Amino acid sequence: MTQAPVPQRIGNYQLERQIGRGATARIWLARHRTFTHRMFAVKLTNTSVPHEVELFSREAILMSRLDHVAIPRIYDHGYIYPFHYTIMDYVPGVSVRQLLAAHRRLGIEQSLRIAHALATVLDYIHTQGVIHRDVTPSNILIDRDTGRTALIDFGVARELGTTTSTLMPATVGTPGYMAPEQATAPQNATYHSDLFSMGVVLFEVLTGNLPWDAESSEPIPTLKSRSGDGLPVELDDVFAKLLAQTPTDRYQTATAAMTDIDKIIAKHTAQTVVTPPTTTANNLANNTPLHPVESALAIDIDHDALTDTLTIAQQTGTNEVIATVLNAWGKQGYWRRQLLGRLANIKSIQNRTLYHYTLQVIIETRLPPTLITSIESDEALGDTSQPLNTDRWQITLPSAQITTAASAGHVVVPGSLRQITCPHCQHGQQICPNCHGQPLPQANPNTTNSTTPTCTTCNGKTIVTCSQCRGSGQLFQQQRMDWRRQPTQFFDQDDSNYAEQQWIAQHCTPRTIYRLQEHHGIRPEWKLIPKVERLIAQMATYQNSDSRIVLSELTIAVIPVSEFVFDLGATDNWLRPTTTTEPTQYRWAVYGFERILPPNRQFLDWQRIILIGLSGMCFILLLVIVVLATVNSVPQS
Repeated sequence: MTQAPVPQRIGNYQLERQIGRGATARIWLARHRTFTHRMFAVKLTNTSVPHEVELFSREAILMSRLDHVAIPRIYDHGYIYPFHYTIMDYVPGVSVRQLLAAHRRLGIEQSLRIAHALATVLDYIHTQGVIHRDVTPSNILIDRDTGRTALIDFGVARELGTTTSTLMPATVGTPGYMAPEQATAPQNATYHSDLFSMGVVLFEVLTGNLPWDAESSEPIPTLKSRSGDGLPVELDDVFAKLLAQTPTDRYQTATAAMTDIDKIIAKHTAQTVVTPPTTTANNLANNTPLHPVESALAIDIDHDALTDTLTIAQQTGTNEVIATVLNAWGKQGYWRRQLLGRLANIKSIQNRTLYHYTLQVIIETRLPPTLITSIESDEALGDTSQPLNTDRWQITLPSAQITTAASAGHVVVPGSLRQITCPHCQHGQQICPNCHGQPLPQANPNTTNSTTPTCTTCNGKTIVTCSQCRGSGQLFQQQRMDWRRQPTQFFDQDDSNYAEQQWIAQHCTPRTIYRLQEHHGIRPEWKLIPKVERLIAQMATYQNSDSRIVLSELTIAVIPVSEFVFDLGATDNWLRPTTTTEPTQYRWAVYGFERILPPNRQFLDWQRIILIGLSGMCFILLLVIVVLATVNSVPQS
């Protein structure tokens, strides 16, 4: 497939960035020119293969006839050289394939939500006489904002009662998910074939594995044999029916299969009651809403690293560990209070994750082109038939890289090279600048007394070779654009009540859970994180009308934090009246994987400091008295 330049706009839709790619098509995120708050997905293909063009058009026509919440709505379909395009709803989410790549298998509740939505949409399209023929995790999207499930890619779908194209490929569908009859011949697929594929998808999300390592065959494996531990064994009967080799042995509808599954799950749930440990960490994890990073970036973050960080915080957030950390803190300085861990009565502990944000951007400035005149042309731009590129932002420059060094340069605007007649001369000759075209008297060789000598510049010819064009009579003009790239970094972190940001950066090593680059701007989901949105606002102050962001990279790292409330009992009342009954409560926190405490003046050993201070004052006072007594005892002369 020829990779032609993608247009910036198709009709009223401004293309922003590519968000997906298939064998013959690419998906772009687009924004409506007037309704700028609305986003759309634009599917582009510039193939000229007949059956691929036919499939692309058939998909758009078929989807336009379907009206279901789980099927993206089609708004337009057409051709703009060399692309065929379809404009449809944009689903801002992730595919089930991406979820499996991150988690290997999904929880039973999430799996059943996906299965219910899939069963509903499959039953709908079957009543409309449509067979999808490619039900796979890659073609099931989960909307990040609403949780809605969408079924996409009807490129190989079949309408019952229509004639199959002779240009249809011999194999239709995805290996591993096709029913046996569909794998034999695509035209043999029926709605039972979609139910088989649905069974494979549900089997995979529950176990993390396909039912078979090779093509489907007998016998049908059990869930437990494919790593589906902890699932009701009665579900094996449902999958045996969904994955039956003979189509007529399968369920008649997808909803019928889900009804049986729901009964089994309900029975299993009623018989098995699991009571989680009632620890502070578990309560916190269950009651605290998702952090904006987890909500906005969803599948892109490293969930394993994030889970490990919270695990470290929970391990730190115990009375024994905090007491050990307090005792170690006291031993690290002479003026610190000793045995704090032994004295501390810990009242409560809260474990959390502290997020650090680093936004690196390359801001590129392109100045308006200036006209440059020269004697020689750039051989690389010698083709004057090349069309003039009037948009400076369409000029190709070296690829930008995240770096700490600034760069600059200039390029000639493509198509701007022009050959002109030299305005400083005629045919490469110009009047002598010394004699100004007036011949000077020549010396008489027969006399010894010569008059004014001949012009030494032109040797009496009154004309000289043009210094601008060097006698060619032609010059070259071309537009040159100066550019520069300035790398800039912005930092921020979640609010911390017990330590300064600079101290945390110096003493704690964070663990990276997200790093992603975006060319030509900022990813929309980054703006959903308040701290990052603030960094983006700061970055905007570094831009002007001649500059743009050509590369950005967001890195998010985390450190574990265990915040705790404690008192020191009666030992803390030595500076206060004895009538005080309640000891003072303090708040502090253990930071990082290193388990360190930030500076805190409250827990210096003030008894020692005051005692040594008073002793020093007494010593100085005694020394002064001795000196004065010595001075007074000296006899006056």
